[in-house]
Amino acid sequence: MENFYLSGWHQLLKDYPLHHHFNECTIKAYSEFMPSPKVGISPMGEIDYSIFSNDNEYAWGISEIEEETELKPGMEFIGKKIFEQIFHLGMGLPVHHIAGHARQNLLNNPYWPKELSEKTGHLINEKFVCLLPLMLSKTQDDKGRVTWTFFGSSIHGPEMAFWKSFYTSPTNEIK
Repeated sequence: MENFYLSGWHQLLKDYPLHHHFNECTIKAYSEFMPSPKVGISPMGEIDYSIFSNDNEYAWGISEIEEETELKPGMEFIGKKIFEQIFHLGMGLPVHHIAGHARQNLLNNPYWPKELSEKTGHLINEKFVCLLPLMLSKTQDDKGRVTWTFFGSSIHGPEMAFWKSFYTSPTNEIK
């Protein structure tokens, strides 16, 4: 199959192998020059079908243990931190990450209108909603451990990440 016709996760493998010396799989020193994690393919070129599936080329499999030990605690932690800041902002309490010169971000902000700003601390039964698109990726630390990592927002901004979440692939919208 020509590389031109590859789609989904198959594009990640198009240049494999990067070297032709299979017997020279060296382990480099743990440092800031660690190579990127090899996710879904072994050093010998075998595909891990628990991560990649031919049924859905645009999805990565996440094991139950990864979901339970990495993703759920991470999402809970992120949610608590964000809503703590939003709650403090709504109650008129000091907000660590918006204090000082960063408070100017609230001026002329359509999501923080003047009418709302004037009522901070007086809206006792206020409900808060947060739409926060996150990027999820496998990353590797300085010890060589590979874990799931959340990255804030998206390189394309929150709008595209939100609207693209209604698709199962670049062309198939969830019905």
